[in-house]
Amino acid sequence: MGHSLGAAALLALAGGQIWLAAGRHVEIVPDGRLTRLVLLTPPMGFFQVEGALDAVQTPILAWAGSRDSITPAAHVDVLVGALSGRLPLDVRVTEGPGISLSWTCHRRMRWSRWPIGKHSLICLPKRSGSS
Repeated sequence: MGHSLGAAALLALAGGQIWLAAGRHVEIVPDGRLTRLVLLTPPMGFFQVEGALDAVQTPILAWAGSRDSITPAAHVDVLVGALSGRLPLDVRVTEGPGISLSWTCHRRMRWSRWPIGKHSLICLPKRSGSS
């Protein structure tokens, strides 16, 4: 599981090719031990070069927030465009500002069970009408 730049790092470890400004490629050796990825607000600007995600073969669950001002939900469109139909890809956009892995949950957020394990929690925006 990776959040923000950690999500980009996981994609690179799964075979994605990171590109920086001025056409500089970041060489990262893929790690074949990865069997699935959970990406929270992945910054997909690093993978905009054509073919940057061609080597990714790992199933992905990706989350984004509909009103995230730092990594807008549109970033996951890059994942969908490059990987949809090629491998299991589950993209979820939650209503609200974004996803957090912090140890504290902001008062406008709520703790929720994460779908990958009974002891995993994630901080998500509160549903309308919840306290």
